[in-house]
Amino acid sequence: MQGSATRRCCTSYAWAFDGVAHNGILTLGDSKTVISFPNTWGASLTSALNVATSPTADWTRTDIAVSGQTAEWFADNIASVLSPVTTGQSHVLFNMGVNSFGAAEADYKADVLTIADAIHARWPAAVIYMMRPWKRGFDATADTHAGWITDLVAARTFIELGPDERSWLKGADDGVTMTTDGNHYSAAGQAECAAQW
Repeated sequence: MQGSATRRCCTSYAWAFDGVAHNGILTLGDSKTVISFPNTWGASLTSALNVATSPTADWTRTDIAVSGQTAEWFADNIASVLSPVTTGQSHVLFNMGVNSFGAAEADYKADVLTIADAIHARWPAAVIYMMRPWKRGFDATADTHAGWITDLVAARTFIELGPDERSWLKGADDGVTMTTDGNHYSAAGQAECAAQW
């Protein structure tokens, strides 16, 4: 996860009694993220980070994804979604979007900023990385949403661009390799999603 030149990457948020820096990853999204779907990319990412930074870092992950939900739903329910999370968070991986592909620009942006501002109020040091979503048959809509996400990054200093599904998920075969259905990740897609983050 790379921040811009003006931001520090991988800044630890919480310290344990053992004196080891604990880096909390909060995964927030829809069915592409929720553990019960099942999705393995979050666990693979956390494991890879722990291996890469051993023995000094201790990465943990908390998943608050909800399958089938939109940015509007999360904005309306963000307080209750965040309330069970008791651990510190340093990185938020925001991976939702295709369920909001019918939203109006102003509504979508307002909803995402409501979510982001609530996260920032709870964990001021955390950086939010936003995946740019893609779904087969919705290329133009995905392009539009990617533009909106770029606008959101410009609107808040604590939001950064994350990976772009329009390239890695779509690939050269319109998502045949990386998805099971043109939207949800296949086994190859799970592995690539972790690598992209």
